Amino acid sequence: MYKPFFLYPFLESIMSLHKLAAFLCLSACAFPLIAQEGTTIGNPLYEQQYQLMQQVEQLRKTVLEQDTKISQQQTDLQRLRGDNEVLTYQIEQLRKQQQDAYVDTDKRLKEIQQRQISLAQTPPPPPISSDASTSSIPTSNNSAAETPASTTSESQAYQQAFNFIQEAHYDQAAKAFENFLKQYPQSRNADNGQYWMAESYYAQKNFNIALTAFNALLENYPNSTKRPQALLKIGYIYHELHDKEAAKAFLEKVLDNYPGTSTAKLAQERLQKIRREGL
Repeated sequence: MYKPFFLYPFLESIMSLHKLAAFLCLSACAFPLIAQEGTTIGNPLYEQQYQLMQQVEQLRKTVLEQDTKISQQQTDLQRLRGDNEVLTYQIEQLRKQQQDAYVDTDKRLKEIQQRQISLAQTPPPPPISSDASTSSIPTSNNSAAETPASTTSESQAYQQAFNFIQEAHYDQAAKAFENFLKQYPQSRNADNGQYWMAESYYAQKNFNIALTAFNALLENYPNSTKRPQALLKIGYIYHELHDKEAAKAFLEKVLDNYPGTSTAKLAQERLQKIRREGL
Protein backbone atom coordinates (compact mmCIF):
# COMPACT_ATOMS: atom_id res chain seq x y z
CA MET A 1 0.00 0.00 0.00
CA TYR A 2 1.24 3.47 -0.86
CA LYS A 3 2.19 5.59 2.16
CA PRO A 4 2.98 9.28 1.70
CA PHE A 5 6.46 10.32 2.71
CA PHE A 6 5.16 12.72 5.33
CA LEU A 7 3.73 9.74 7.29
CA TYR A 8 7.10 7.96 7.63
CA PRO A 9 8.06 9.41 11.05
CA PHE A 10 4.57 8.65 12.28
CA LEU A 11 4.77 5.07 11.04
CA GLU A 12 8.16 4.58 12.70
CA SER A 13 6.68 5.64 16.02
CA ILE A 14 3.84 3.13 15.51
CA MET A 15 6.36 0.33 14.86
CA SER A 16 8.18 1.28 18.05
CA LEU A 17 4.90 1.04 19.94
CA HIS A 18 4.30 -2.41 18.46
CA LYS A 19 7.74 -3.58 19.57
CA LEU A 20 7.31 -2.16 23.06
CA ALA A 21 3.88 -3.76 23.39
CA ALA A 22 5.28 -7.14 22.38
CA PHE A 23 8.12 -6.82 24.88
CA LEU A 24 5.79 -5.91 27.72
CA CYS A 25 3.43 -8.71 26.77
CA LEU A 26 6.24 -11.26 26.96
CA SER A 27 7.41 -9.80 30.24
CA ALA A 28 3.91 -9.96 31.65
CA CYS A 29 3.51 -13.55 30.55
CA ALA A 30 6.64 -14.53 32.44
CA PHE A 31 5.32 -13.25 35.76
CA PRO A 32 2.71 -15.97 36.43
CA LEU A 33 5.61 -18.45 36.68
CA ILE A 34 7.28 -16.26 39.28
CA ALA A 35 4.17 -15.40 41.17
CA GLN A 36 2.57 -18.83 41.44
CA GLU A 37 3.18 -18.85 45.19
CA GLY A 38 1.47 -16.27 47.34
CA THR A 39 -0.39 -14.44 44.52
CA THR A 40 -2.15 -12.13 46.86
CA ILE A 41 -2.94 -8.49 46.57
CA GLY A 42 -0.03 -7.61 48.82
CA ASN A 43 2.48 -9.65 46.81
CA PRO A 44 4.92 -7.22 45.10
CA LEU A 45 5.40 -9.54 42.13
CA TYR A 46 1.66 -9.80 41.58
CA GLU A 47 1.23 -6.06 41.76
CA GLN A 48 4.09 -5.53 39.32
CA GLN A 49 2.56 -8.07 36.95
CA TYR A 50 -0.80 -6.32 37.19
CA GLN A 51 0.77 -2.96 36.34
CA LEU A 52 2.58 -4.46 33.35
CA MET A 53 -0.65 -5.97 32.07
CA GLN A 54 -2.36 -2.60 32.39
CA GLN A 55 0.46 -0.96 30.42
CA VAL A 56 0.23 -3.64 27.73
CA GLU A 57 -3.51 -3.07 27.41
CA GLN A 58 -3.05 0.70 27.19
CA LEU A 59 -0.36 0.33 24.54
CA ARG A 60 -2.57 -2.02 22.56
CA LYS A 61 -5.37 0.55 22.55
CA THR A 62 -2.93 3.29 21.54
CA VAL A 63 -1.60 1.20 18.64
CA LEU A 64 -5.14 0.48 17.43
CA GLU A 65 -6.07 4.16 17.60
CA GLN A 66 -2.98 5.18 15.64
CA ASP A 67 -3.64 2.50 13.03
CA THR A 68 -7.19 3.84 12.64
CA LYS A 69 -5.88 7.40 12.21
CA ILE A 70 -3.39 6.28 9.55
CA SER A 71 -6.11 4.47 7.61
CA GLN A 72 -8.33 7.56 7.78
CA GLN A 73 -5.52 9.83 6.61
CA GLN A 74 -4.78 7.53 3.69
CA THR A 75 -8.45 7.56 2.73
CA ASP A 76 -8.56 11.37 2.93
CA LEU A 77 -5.38 11.62 0.83
CA GLN A 78 -6.84 9.40 -1.89
CA ARG A 79 -10.04 11.46 -1.93
CA LEU A 80 -8.05 14.71 -2.23
CA ARG A 81 -5.97 13.27 -5.03
CA GLY A 82 -9.16 12.33 -6.88
CA ASP A 83 -10.63 15.82 -6.35
CA ASN A 84 -7.41 17.37 -7.65
CA GLU A 85 -7.56 15.30 -10.83
CA VAL A 86 -11.16 16.38 -11.43
CA LEU A 87 -10.31 20.05 -10.90
CA THR A 88 -7.30 19.81 -13.20
CA TYR A 89 -9.50 18.32 -15.92
CA GLN A 90 -12.16 21.01 -15.49
CA ILE A 91 -9.56 23.80 -15.68
CA GLU A 92 -8.12 22.30 -18.85
CA GLN A 93 -11.61 22.06 -20.38
CA LEU A 94 -12.32 25.71 -19.53
CA ARG A 95 -9.00 26.75 -21.05
CA LYS A 96 -9.80 24.89 -24.26
CA GLN A 97 -13.30 26.40 -24.40
CA GLN A 98 -11.89 29.90 -23.96
CA GLN A 99 -9.29 29.31 -26.66
CA ASP A 100 -11.88 27.91 -29.08
CA ALA A 101 -14.22 30.84 -28.42
CA TYR A 102 -11.41 33.33 -28.98
CA VAL A 103 -10.39 31.66 -32.25
CA ASP A 104 -14.02 31.64 -33.41
CA THR A 105 -14.46 35.33 -32.57
CA ASP A 106 -11.22 36.26 -34.27
CA LYS A 107 -12.22 34.28 -37.36
CA ARG A 108 -15.54 36.11 -37.60
CA LEU A 109 -13.85 39.47 -37.17
CA LYS A 110 -11.42 38.66 -39.95
CA GLU A 111 -14.30 37.68 -42.26
CA ILE A 112 -16.00 41.01 -41.55
CA GLN A 113 -12.74 42.85 -42.21
CA GLN A 114 -12.30 41.05 -45.52
CA ARG A 115 -15.84 41.96 -46.60
CA GLN A 116 -15.27 45.60 -45.66
CA ILE A 117 -12.01 45.69 -47.58
CA SER A 118 -13.61 44.05 -50.63
CA LEU A 119 -16.40 46.60 -50.61
CA ALA A 120 -13.92 49.44 -50.27
CA GLN A 121 -11.84 48.18 -53.20
CA THR A 122 -14.84 47.74 -55.53
CA PRO A 123 -14.89 50.74 -57.92
CA PRO A 124 -18.15 52.67 -58.12
CA PRO A 125 -20.31 52.04 -61.23
CA PRO A 126 -19.96 54.58 -64.02
CA PRO A 127 -22.71 57.22 -64.15
CA ILE A 128 -25.49 56.63 -66.69
CA SER A 129 -25.91 59.72 -68.85
CA SER A 130 -26.58 60.84 -72.43
CA ASP A 131 -23.89 61.99 -74.81
CA ALA A 132 -24.96 65.58 -74.29
CA SER A 133 -24.68 65.40 -70.54
CA THR A 134 -21.36 63.63 -70.88
CA SER A 135 -19.97 66.32 -73.11
CA SER A 136 -21.10 68.98 -70.66
CA ILE A 137 -18.88 67.61 -67.90
CA PRO A 138 -15.76 69.79 -67.58
CA THR A 139 -12.64 67.85 -68.48
CA SER A 140 -10.56 69.89 -66.06
CA ASN A 141 -12.52 68.61 -63.03
CA ASN A 142 -10.65 65.48 -61.92
CA SER A 143 -12.06 65.19 -58.37
CA ALA A 144 -14.18 62.17 -59.34
CA ALA A 145 -11.09 60.35 -60.50
CA GLU A 146 -9.19 61.19 -57.34
CA THR A 147 -11.80 59.72 -54.96
CA PRO A 148 -11.48 56.04 -56.04
CA ALA A 149 -7.68 56.29 -56.00
CA SER A 150 -7.75 57.75 -52.51
CA THR A 151 -10.11 55.02 -51.33
CA THR A 152 -7.89 52.34 -52.85
CA SER A 153 -4.79 53.71 -51.13
CA GLU A 154 -6.63 53.81 -47.83
CA SER A 155 -7.81 50.21 -48.25
CA GLN A 156 -4.35 49.06 -49.21
CA ALA A 157 -2.82 50.71 -46.15
CA TYR A 158 -5.39 49.05 -43.89
CA GLN A 159 -4.97 45.65 -45.54
CA GLN A 160 -1.19 45.84 -45.26
CA ALA A 161 -1.44 46.56 -41.54
CA PHE A 162 -3.99 43.79 -41.08
CA ASN A 163 -1.73 41.34 -42.90
CA PHE A 164 0.86 41.87 -40.18
CA ILE A 165 -1.78 40.82 -37.62
CA GLN A 166 -2.59 37.67 -39.56
CA GLU A 167 1.12 36.80 -39.79
CA ALA A 168 1.58 37.45 -36.04
CA HIS A 169 4.06 40.27 -36.73
CA TYR A 170 2.57 42.32 -33.93
CA ASP A 171 5.31 44.94 -33.65
CA GLN A 172 5.00 45.81 -37.35
CA ALA A 173 1.22 45.68 -37.10
CA ALA A 174 1.14 48.21 -34.27
CA LYS A 175 3.29 50.65 -36.23
CA ALA A 176 1.32 50.13 -39.44
CA PHE A 177 -2.03 50.78 -37.78
CA GLU A 178 -0.63 53.82 -36.01
CA ASN A 179 0.49 55.23 -39.37
CA PHE A 180 -2.88 54.36 -40.89
CA LEU A 181 -4.72 56.32 -38.17
CA LYS A 182 -2.45 59.33 -38.68
CA GLN A 183 -2.88 59.27 -42.44
CA TYR A 184 -6.60 58.48 -42.53
CA PRO A 185 -8.11 59.73 -39.24
CA GLN A 186 -11.59 60.02 -40.82
CA SER A 187 -11.56 56.57 -42.38
CA ARG A 188 -14.58 54.36 -41.87
CA ASN A 189 -12.06 51.76 -40.65
CA ALA A 190 -10.49 54.10 -38.11
CA ASP A 191 -12.14 52.38 -35.14
CA ASN A 192 -11.04 48.99 -36.47
CA GLY A 193 -7.52 50.31 -36.89
CA GLN A 194 -7.56 51.61 -33.32
CA TYR A 195 -8.73 48.23 -32.04
CA TRP A 196 -6.15 46.19 -33.92
CA MET A 197 -3.37 48.55 -32.90
CA ALA A 198 -4.38 47.97 -29.26
CA GLU A 199 -4.64 44.23 -29.92
CA SER A 200 -1.10 44.24 -31.34
CA TYR A 201 0.26 45.75 -28.15
CA TYR A 202 -1.77 43.30 -26.07
CA ALA A 203 -0.34 40.34 -28.00
CA GLN A 204 3.15 41.63 -27.16
CA LYS A 205 2.16 41.88 -23.48
CA ASN A 206 2.67 45.66 -23.54
CA PHE A 207 -0.35 45.90 -21.28
CA ASN A 208 -0.10 49.58 -20.27
CA ILE A 209 0.15 50.77 -23.89
CA ALA A 210 -2.62 48.40 -24.92
CA LEU A 211 -4.81 49.68 -22.10
CA THR A 212 -4.38 53.27 -23.29
CA ALA A 213 -5.19 52.24 -26.87
CA PHE A 214 -8.34 50.31 -25.93
CA ASN A 215 -9.55 53.21 -23.77
CA ALA A 216 -8.97 55.57 -26.71
CA LEU A 217 -11.29 53.42 -28.80
CA LEU A 218 -14.03 53.66 -26.16
CA GLU A 219 -13.63 57.43 -25.90
CA ASN A 220 -13.20 58.33 -29.57
CA TYR A 221 -15.53 55.79 -31.21
CA PRO A 222 -18.64 55.43 -29.01
CA ASN A 223 -20.60 53.67 -31.78
CA SER A 224 -17.87 51.25 -32.81
CA THR A 225 -18.75 47.59 -33.20
CA LYS A 226 -15.44 46.85 -31.47
CA ARG A 227 -16.61 48.21 -28.10
CA PRO A 228 -17.54 44.78 -26.63
CA GLN A 229 -14.15 43.33 -27.51
CA ALA A 230 -12.37 46.44 -26.21
CA LEU A 231 -14.18 46.19 -22.85
CA LEU A 232 -13.30 42.50 -22.69
CA LYS A 233 -9.62 43.12 -23.37
CA ILE A 234 -9.48 45.92 -20.80
CA GLY A 235 -10.84 43.43 -18.27
CA TYR A 236 -8.17 40.93 -19.34
CA ILE A 237 -5.44 43.55 -18.98
CA TYR A 238 -6.49 44.55 -15.46
CA HIS A 239 -6.48 40.87 -14.55
CA GLU A 240 -2.95 40.53 -15.93
CA LEU A 241 -1.96 43.61 -13.90
CA HIS A 242 -3.45 41.96 -10.77
CA ASP A 243 -6.16 44.62 -10.36
CA LYS A 244 -8.99 42.15 -9.96
CA GLU A 245 -11.61 44.69 -8.86
CA ALA A 246 -11.12 46.73 -12.04
CA ALA A 247 -11.07 43.54 -14.10
CA LYS A 248 -14.40 42.46 -12.63
CA ALA A 249 -15.93 45.87 -13.29
CA PHE A 250 -15.13 45.83 -17.03
CA LEU A 251 -16.01 42.17 -17.51
CA GLU A 252 -19.38 42.76 -15.84
CA LYS A 253 -19.95 45.68 -18.23
CA VAL A 254 -19.65 43.20 -21.09
CA LEU A 255 -22.21 40.90 -19.46
CA ASP A 256 -24.61 43.77 -18.75
CA ASN A 257 -24.39 45.51 -22.12
CA TYR A 258 -23.86 42.58 -24.50
CA PRO A 259 -25.62 39.53 -22.99
CA GLY A 260 -25.81 36.33 -24.99
CA THR A 261 -22.84 37.17 -27.22
CA SER A 262 -19.63 35.18 -27.63
CA THR A 263 -17.79 38.11 -26.05
CA ALA A 264 -20.05 37.88 -23.01
CA LYS A 265 -19.26 34.17 -22.76
CA LEU A 266 -15.54 34.93 -22.66
CA ALA A 267 -16.14 37.58 -20.01
CA GLN A 268 -18.10 35.09 -17.89
CA GLU A 269 -15.31 32.52 -18.16
CA ARG A 270 -12.69 35.05 -17.03
CA LEU A 271 -14.90 36.14 -14.12
CA GLN A 272 -15.16 32.51 -13.03
CA LYS A 273 -11.40 32.21 -13.17
CA ILE A 274 -11.00 35.32 -10.99
CA ARG A 275 -13.44 33.92 -8.43
CA ARG A 276 -11.54 30.63 -8.33
CA GLU A 277 -8.41 32.59 -7.56
CA GLY A 278 -10.01 33.68 -4.31
CA LEU A 279 -11.31 37.18 -4.83
